[in-house]
This record gives sequence, C-alpha cells and structure tokens, in this order.
Amino acid sequence: MDGDVILGVEGLNLYDRAGNRLVRDVSIGLRAGETLGLVGESGSGKTLTLRSLVGLLPDGVREECAGRRDNPNCAMIFQNPMSALDPLCPVFRQLCEVIRIRQRTNPAKTKARATELLRRLSLPEELAVSDRLPGSLSGGQCQRVLIAMALSCNPEALLCDEPTTALDVTVQRQTLALIGELQRERGFAVLFVTHNLAVAAQVCRSLAVMRRGEIVERGPVRRLLTEPAHEYTKTLARAILPVSRREA
Repeated sequence: MDGDVILGVEGLNLYDRAGNRLVRDVSIGLRAGETLGLVGESGSGKTLTLRSLVGLLPDGVREECAGRRDNPNCAMIFQNPMSALDPLCPVFRQLCEVIRIRQRTNPAKTKARATELLRRLSLPEELAVSDRLPGSLSGGQCQRVLIAMALSCNPEALLCDEPTTALDVTVQRQTLALIGELQRERGFAVLFVTHNLAVAAQVCRSLAVMRRGEIVERGPVRRLLTEPAHEYTKTLARAILPVSRREA
C-alpha cells in the first residue's frame, strides 16, 4: 500500500455466516485531503466496505484482506441522523459527550467547544442553554448535529455513509456544500458512499464504482461522467440529467 495512504485496505473480502462472499477483492486507499466517492446501487457492498474500514462490521460478517492501513483519527457520518442519535438524550449533551471523550476536555472547555460547533454549523445556539431531544429537530438539523460530532474528533479522514439520503433536495445541497467547505478549511480526507452518481459528482474528484461486491471501474469524476468504460457505469450515468463535457 502507498505510503501516502492514511486509511485504506487491499484485497478486502467479506463473507457472511454461510460463507457467501459479499465483497470481493476490493482495494481502496484514502490520501490526505482527497475526496473519493464509492458509488453503486443498494446491496453492492459500499456500506460494508466503509464499515470494514472503521471496524464496525455487522455480527456474522467475516473479513479477510491482504493489507490494511488503519487511522484511528477518523470519524463517520451515518445515513439516517434520527437513528444514529440517541432519541432519549438531548442533542447538546450528546455532542458534549463526544467532545469530552475524544478530546479529554474539562466541562468548561467541552461546553465552549460544543457551543462553537453549534455556531459553525448554523444550529440554534440556544441548545446550549435549553437542550432538546432529536425528535424536536428537523432532519437537516439532526444531520448537522452528526457532522458536529464528527468534526469534534478533529478527524484526518471523514467517512460519509449516504449522509444526504434522508434529506430533501434543498437540505441535501446545503449539507454537501457544508462538508466541502469544512474539508477545504480543515484539510481532512473524505470517503463518500452513495448510490447517487449525481450527488457524488458534486463532492468528489474521483470515483470507484461498485457492483455486486466488486469495484468495476474507477477514475476521475469527469471521465466517468462523460466517457464511462464499464456498462454498469454507463447505466448509472444515464440515470442522471445529461451533462456536457464542458459542464462536467
């Protein structure tokens, strides 16, 4: 594996309890500041690959790989913000708990850091005074809370598991823009998993296309949009609005 890779895996194979291979010989390397999209239909193995990178595989899934580059300083944004947050714990308290554990700060610094993140992510600052349960916030606000939790870890790599799927189109666009802006400010790498090639094209410079547990094509976004080589990539490209070479 390349020495510049901060998080990655070589020759990854994943099996279920019955020995069926779910992911076949997948190699991914994430470099500092890079934005890589992992694209494919539901069930193609994207999320399993992502979870393998952070050691969050479901029970019953067995892993074999030729090589691995682990980076403990990474964070993950999950697909459904309402299920990723504890529904019985107020959101500001949850954010403070992550900061306290990951940054080992005292109560005063923890609250100050959490309040700063609320402001940075355009969340209601009154949450620091009058905290609320996740169910009283919108889906977009809950997703921003998850992003705040991820950023509180000061990650070198941010892993995004379809973070905009549960959001409406306007909030999707705002969330994608926010992730891009924060990446430019902080310089972390991003691995963005999605089934939507159009979404990936907004945030990623390069793509790896997965189908049935295998990466069938990879390369720069512009080439995969305008000159896809694999028939499956062509199908994904045809599913979005026509894009001219110049616009791509």
